[in-house]
Amino acid sequence: MTPFQAHWLVDYFHGYNNDTRKARTERNTRMRLQRLAKEGFIRGALTHPEKGGFSGIYYRLAGKGLRVLGIPEEKNLLRPPAPPVLRYLLLRNEVYARAREDNWTVLSPLLTPEKEQAKLLQSVRAFSLRRLDAQERRSIDDDRILQRPDVYLPRTLTFECLLRYNPLNTVTGAVVLLVVDDIRRAIVAPKKPKKVTSKPSDKRCPTCGGPMNKMVAPTEVFLLCITPRQRCPKVELEKPSPPQFDELPSTLPGAKLVLRDTQSVYDVREGKLAKASPRLRVWRRALEKRYGKDFLATDILFPDVWAQRTNAPMPEMPDSKPTEDGDS
Repeated sequence: MTPFQAHWLVDYFHGYNNDTRKARTERNTRMRLQRLAKEGFIRGALTHPEKGGFSGIYYRLAGKGLRVLGIPEEKNLLRPPAPPVLRYLLLRNEVYARAREDNWTVLSPLLTPEKEQAKLLQSVRAFSLRRLDAQERRSIDDDRILQRPDVYLPRTLTFECLLRYNPLNTVTGAVVLLVVDDIRRAIVAPKKPKKVTSKPSDKRCPTCGGPMNKMVAPTEVFLLCITPRQRCPKVELEKPSPPQFDELPSTLPGAKLVLRDTQSVYDVREGKLAKASPRLRVWRRALEKRYGKDFLATDILFPDVWAQRTNAPMPEMPDSKPTEDGDS
């Protein structure tokens, strides 16, 4: 995460300072992160290496940080993520941070403490029911939701949303469905093959060391040794993560939308998308089919928060050093 993201996603960094009797500042967060990097707990790197001195920075764990956390064997956490994955992680964190800065409550399986999830999800359900009940003209589907909310409204937290939430009176004033496309996962379920398909695999057979083919069947995916006169057992492959769209609620009355992906390009000067990626178009078609065309028009929150932006103004004081102040 970047210093700005760390400031709003880590409660301590933006919490109340008893000495000054004020909330801690973003500058204080930057100084603390620089000290942690200098002492070897975390490591700074450029968010956009191709921009050189005009790039911001982000921080990730270093070896000393792993040891302090008690997970020195998790060496994979020391490797920088691939550029497309890094772009996704920083975009997701940026949306989280901007939402918190703007006093939204983020309801997420990743970010929200487990003990708070049920209470906040119940607030989302209550918000939808209030919106439906206040409508003068309701459709048959709306009446079904009011009569059987446990069937139609989400009962488990598999999605993310933003809430205007007042914990004192437990009333939610607004709900925004948050969709940040994970480049590593499918958006919608691919069509199941009608017959078994086969293609060469770069993995070797664990039994005989021979070549293997990846077999994709309607009900399973596995590796099969193709060495002549060998009857090696097939190697079952782990099933991929479920499609992202399948995790969204079937209905969410009264909610609005924030939809972001890492491949689209936003024109800062024109204030609109300069390029909508193929993945973004897939998301829009799927969301329109489930929630209606008008739902897409509600995506007006944080209009400038995109992974790739063009015609953006240059920073006043660029700095290319990963251990110094910067932002993405």
